[in-house]
Amino acid sequence: MAGSVLAVLGVTEAAADPLPISAESSVFSQYVWRGMIATDGPVLQNSVTASWRGVHLNIWTNQDLTSANERTGKFDEVDLDAGYDRSLKKAVITAGVVHYTFPNTPATATTELYAGGTLEAPLRPAVKVFFDVDGARGNYLTFDVSHAVHLPQLSESVVWSIECAAGAGWGSSGYILKWFGVREEGWVDFHPSLAVPVSFGKHWRLTPRLSYATLARSVLRQSGVPSPHNFVAGLALGFTR
Repeated sequence: MAGSVLAVLGVTEAAADPLPISAESSVFSQYVWRGMIATDGPVLQNSVTASWRGVHLNIWTNQDLTSANERTGKFDEVDLDAGYDRSLKKAVITAGVVHYTFPNTPATATTELYAGGTLEAPLRPAVKVFFDVDGARGNYLTFDVSHAVHLPQLSESVVWSIECAAGAGWGSSGYILKWFGVREEGWVDFHPSLAVPVSFGKHWRLTPRLSYATLARSVLRQSGVPSPHNFVAGLALGFTR
């Protein structure tokens, strides 16, 4: 799957006036979403995004590579994201909708509306809010900061950097009730990360990543979710046209 996605994009690179497209295939030691383990074992995640005049369309997939969920080699999540991004003088704003589907699982599909922004300032502070319009009828907000340190160029066409990020998620009572069975609102998770993207020319990028995710409060850790503290290591191959 990963090779075929990137190969198709590479073949179409020479097309006249191509639509801007980016793709990334990643292998991670496990799949953790908003502090909760979805797959306790290796996964393959693919993402393809097409953009035009600020409008973006994205498809994201997760495929289990372990028998932890008895779905080895099967897709258990496919997300469709449509939105609009606009760059201002000192900020970038975004808004859109993401539809989550869960093939090969008993989980039902759900949809979230989202909006947010990033300031072009030290630490690039960002905030994004998601509103579940289906069963939860609740909000999840994420507050993040990030900083990149450019390293000495390896060659004329190979550049790399270190990217550090950290953030925290906050949930409304409806959101926390849906995912944790606890009727209250407050902080949900903390999620620092470290990445070392290495760019080869204009199109290709290889990125080792290490992240940590933990549930923020004891009441959530005691709600029956497995492993409230999780390290995730991974390697991503990206292509941009």
